[in-house]
Amino acid sequence: MPNHDRLAYELLADSLSDRNLVGADALAHILGQCLRSGGLFPAILVREGLVSDWELSRVACDVFGLPFLPLEVVTPSSDLVEVLDAGFIRQHCVVPLDRFGDLMTIAMPGMVEGVVLREIEKLLNVQVKPIVSSVDSNMRWIEANIETPELTMPEGHHVARAFSNAGVDVSNNGVEPQHPSQLVAEEAEVRQVLEVREEELENSLQMFDLVEEEEAFAAETEEEAIGLDEGIDDALLESDDFLGLGDLNDLGSEDAA
Repeated sequence: MPNHDRLAYELLADSLSDRNLVGADALAHILGQCLRSGGLFPAILVREGLVSDWELSRVACDVFGLPFLPLEVVTPSSDLVEVLDAGFIRQHCVVPLDRFGDLMTIAMPGMVEGVVLREIEKLLNVQVKPIVSSVDSNMRWIEANIETPELTMPEGHHVARAFSNAGVDVSNNGVEPQHPSQLVAEEAEVRQVLEVREEELENSLQMFDLVEEEEAFAAETEEEAIGLDEGIDDALLESDDFLGLGDLNDLGSEDAA
């Protein structure tokens, strides 16, 4: 079996960062989300406008040493599409192109991780030769040729069988695989929430700074007031001495005695 271990989102992210095509912070954020949710890393990068579909495919070919073949110039085998589960195709946005004995060519949306290719090899008992296609090319072909699985529960059918017929991955607790467009929408919602939280945090910090400035101003004003009172007392004493009121006060004290 071919070794697909090098096919990893982390390596693609590092390559995009090294080429200054996408910022490191954005890559780390989206990569973390994809690793936690199973989202399609290349698809989200393209849909978010962080890198062009063509540029991402070019980098994937260069980094992983794979050929480029978009689906506009090749016709996938309809027989293979029926062999590979429709839910699996939609979940990973991969398209089986052709089969030569035990060798199967698979068009990837830029790239998929090696674990996906190994799963195909295990399911169909084949060796997979991955080919780099584009994100939009694969998505358009899948939308046009793969029906969206519908969950049906015919009477008398076993639950697991009904889920399987409907394209639901029962090994994932019966949760229907998400379409790439759903994952992109969820990512956009997460980014929007994060932006709101960052704005709220910034506003709180600004309020904190204002409170500190007001407290500093109040302390400074109090010190000035104390200094002003002391100055007034000194001025009154000097005024008494200048007018001779101090001597008169002393004389009055002597007369009273």
